[in-house]
Formats: sequence, C-alpha cells, structure tokens
Amino acid sequence: MSISLEDFSNACLTLESSVQSLKVSTNWEDAKVLESYGTYYLRILRRITLITHGVREHQASGSRENKEFVEDDDEALSSSGNSVGSPAVLYDVIHSPSYQVPVLYITFKDFAAGGTAVKDLPSVDEAYELLVPDAYRSQIEAVGVLGALSMTDHPISGTPAYFVHPCRTAEGMDAVVGGRKTKPEEYLLMWLGMIGASVGIDVPVELAEAMSRPVQQ
Repeated sequence: MSISLEDFSNACLTLESSVQSLKVSTNWEDAKVLESYGTYYLRILRRITLITHGVREHQASGSRENKEFVEDDDEALSSSGNSVGSPAVLYDVIHSPSYQVPVLYITFKDFAAGGTAVKDLPSVDEAYELLVPDAYRSQIEAVGVLGALSMTDHPISGTPAYFVHPCRTAEGMDAVVGGRKTKPEEYLLMWLGMIGASVGIDVPVELAEAMSRPVQQ
C-alpha cells in the first residue's frame, strides 16, 4: 500500500500538531515537520549515549522494554575516552517519489558540539547494535519486508546516512492495513509501528491516543 506525497505531508503535519499537544514527556524528545524546496518531511529526535568503539545502549532502570535512554554524567563520559558528548539520533521520514512510500533516513548529531553532525557514522555493525532491537535483528538482516539497514546519501542534505530500504514497504503495509481504508495519519502511525520500531523508535502510546481523537472544531 502506497501513500501520495500530499497525504504524506498532511499526515506529518497532523503528527507534529499531536506531539505538540501532548502534556507528558515521551521517549521522543522532539518531532517536527521540516520543508525543503516545497517538500515536507518529518524529523524525529531521540537522545542516546553513543560510545564510538563498541557502541552500547544505556537503558534507564535496566529496562529494555521502555526504550528510554539515559546520558552518563560528565565524569563517566570523560573516563570512557570514546564518547560523543550529547548525541542524538535523527530519524528523517521522507516521501519516496519512486516507491510512493515513506523512507526512513538516520543520522547522528552531537549537541555538546553545537548540534553539529557526528564526524563519522558508526560502522554497519555498530549501527545495528545501536539502533536495531534484538527482536527485529533477524528480520532486518534477512532483507525481508522490513528492508535492510544500509548506508546512502541523505536526499535532502546529501550527507552520509543510514536508511531502511523501501523495496518491500508497500507489501508490508498491505499486510498491516489488511485492505481497510485508512486516513493518512493512520497510515503514518502504522508505518512507524512497522518500520520505525525496527530501528528503535516505537510510537508513544500517548501520541497514538492523541492522533486517534476526533478533531475539535
């Protein structure tokens, strides 16, 4: 199942509005719609702790399920020697004119260095360790319906980025939607539930509830 650029843009704007309306914090630090030459796309920000040699995730209260990440204190960071100060994963959701589906591009920023891009992307093995939950590892590595995590040039910035290949996204969405007629924002949520969760961005329950409420006139 595909989605038009217009419906995708409207869905992104609806999601941004819903995120801004939330009165509780989630494991998404930010989500906003950006524009480039008249094309809208969605950027989701999630802060992490990134160690460049042997990337590992630091989880709050030892829980893998909640997907919440905590930053080490300054002393711990300095003692490790290989940490990037205050990094975040940037997930850019961009409409593909070829496949007519959203495509997820992943880059990293270092907010301790004024929001500049991390100089070197993690290796493929490190990216899998950092981004892909264990439950999705075999599906991603097998290049199944979820696609494969690989490196490319970001279509907006032209800089190196990881992305989830969209070759079978429409097929996967057909299976998820099951022939039902869906609103654009519902499509985007289901797509995030399928593709986003495979690289560490589960849809917050509060956001799903907010987007399901009828629009008040």
